[in-house]
Amino acid sequence: MTLIGMDTVVVRNPDLPAAPVDDDLIILDIARGHYVGLDAIGREIWDGLASPTTLADLCAKLSRRFNASVETIAQDVAVFIRELLDQGLISIHAESGAMR
Repeated sequence: MTLIGMDTVVVRNPDLPAAPVDDDLIILDIARGHYVGLDAIGREIWDGLASPTTLADLCAKLSRRFNASVETIAQDVAVFIRELLDQGLISIHAESGAMR
């Protein structure tokens, strides 16, 4: 299992079509023959992964958006990011030090 830290840079799979349904988002994985439904918060995270970003930057953005501590946000986001990674919906782009 790949370790994911706050300096890990992740990005969503740009080849997966997604469609909004009210505040939610449906992501289609045609190659695997399934779809994933995200609620409004999951959609915020998905939108934040449109370009490569560190988990630290993503959590800071979400912390400001939802007026919650980065620590609280990071705990929940780490679990969600792991689920997305395990399903092949996102990938690890690089470590932040490797982008310099």
